[in-house]
Amino acid sequence: MTDIVVGIDGSARSNAALDWAALASALSNATLRIVHSYVTPVSEVAAAGAVPFGEDVIGLIRAAGQEALDEALTRVKTAHPELPVETSLVQGSPAVCLSEASVNALALVLGTAGRGNPIRRVLGSITGRALRHAACPVVVVPAAHPQTRQIVVGVDGSPSSQEALNWACEVAKQWETDLTIVHAWQYPYLDDPDLKGSPLQVLMENEARDILAESVGFARQHGVEAHGELMKKSPSTALLEQAQAADLIVVGTRGRGALTSMVLGSVSHALSQHAPCPVAVVPLPHTN
Repeated sequence: MTDIVVGIDGSARSNAALDWAALASALSNATLRIVHSYVTPVSEVAAAGAVPFGEDVIGLIRAAGQEALDEALTRVKTAHPELPVETSLVQGSPAVCLSEASVNALALVLGTAGRGNPIRRVLGSITGRALRHAACPVVVVPAAHPQTRQIVVGVDGSPSSQEALNWACEVAKQWETDLTIVHAWQYPYLDDPDLKGSPLQVLMENEARDILAESVGFARQHGVEAHGELMKKSPSTALLEQAQAADLIVVGTRGRGALTSMVLGSVSHALSQHAPCPVAVVPLPHTN
């Protein structure tokens, strides 16, 4: 795994993803692979009984895609002259092409649309499919974000969060920066006076502290300067707060148990939609 893949379409939002991917590639000593996919509605038009588009129209579509790639290459080389860069123009749906390009990659980087953007639903579909099917961590980059090189990872003691921690540690070492490890927990009976401050609450808090301490210890054993943040809040709230001063938030795809899995799925979705910084969602190995 020696390359970082970024999907581009020539828009401002994909330029943000391109810039982040280029910087991450430079920090990681990785090759940057820029991918632009295009579709032609030939089969759909033919199926409707109309005349398919001719080769001249398809040629124009390909030329526009190549122009987007050329502009992206120029943009990257201006900022990072020594960075090895490859470009790929591929035919097919963006979600499928990007998922295929993610095989053996360090990360797949995608842009996202702002609130109210009329193509938000389309981008959400592409990002959602990439999050489900990519063979590597998917990084979703907002149009504007801080450049702090601060990395935050959310953990909950599950195998998925361990994969996220593993990846976050590798990135922290490559970037030569420290790592903030966040574990969020909540006591569900604060409104019940008979259960508030009960042995169950103490047990849950102790378990939360143990999970965080084990994660911090793991990172330090692997050569990363790490510190922990124990937050009595929902995972989404805690990580969105930490995201305000971060350059990257890292989460797993699922948590412990069926209910937690659904909750953490909503966490990664909420972060990718609302975090002010890039969000990396790390899959479990068996989901690749």
